[in-house]
Amino acid sequence: MKKLLCFAVFAGCLVLALTACGGKDTGASTQKESTDTNSTDEAKTDTTSTEKKTLTKAGESLKDPNVGTVTAYSVKDASNKSLQIGDLKIMFKDAKVLTMSDLTDDYKATLEEAFGKKMNEVTFAQITYDIENVGSDEIKTWNGFETAVNSEGLQIDLRFNDTLGAANPAEMEILAGAKVPNNLVLVPVKKGESNVRIKAADVLKDANAKDFLTRGKEIKIDL
Repeated sequence: MKKLLCFAVFAGCLVLALTACGGKDTGASTQKESTDTNSTDEAKTDTTSTEKKTLTKAGESLKDPNVGTVTAYSVKDASNKSLQIGDLKIMFKDAKVLTMSDLTDDYKATLEEAFGKKMNEVTFAQITYDIENVGSDEIKTWNGFETAVNSEGLQIDLRFNDTLGAANPAEMEILAGAKVPNNLVLVPVKKGESNVRIKAADVLKDANAKDFLTRGKEIKIDL
């Protein structure tokens, strides 16, 4: 069963479709975003604000009571990247390298469940994207991004995203002409990672359709 967390800070944006423990909405989409600080030093001290729920610059940091301290190592625009798999169009938005430290006990337990080992700090590449079914038929199943390869060639299974409650689709149906915004996938990386390759799942339609199966594709995202 998917373990949904209070995960607003992971997104680094105000539009995560995630729910908090117990099924309540995180409020991430309605929280007022604080004004950006003018320097990295000021950003690093901005860890007590309850209003700031987005990290837009490298060096910015905030505290989340459900995770710990979240610091942006890098923030890059990825809006020039897109991927099309059959009738599924994927439009990327941004890529952030985020480090979680001073972790809460609950979040440590969730990481141990996801990765099978105890962790006191973790760094993820967080890649956000929108999707659209540009065809005239319903997409019956799409499972988001399933596999990644880091810049050192290490292949990574991304199924842990479900355990962490990340908005990387699982068994999603997408109606003809429908758009589904504000998705994201998390990839474990090292600080300073230059890029990752992520591969999307196959796109499945009704078995009677000529193009009922379109194999997934991969794309490289700079970090």
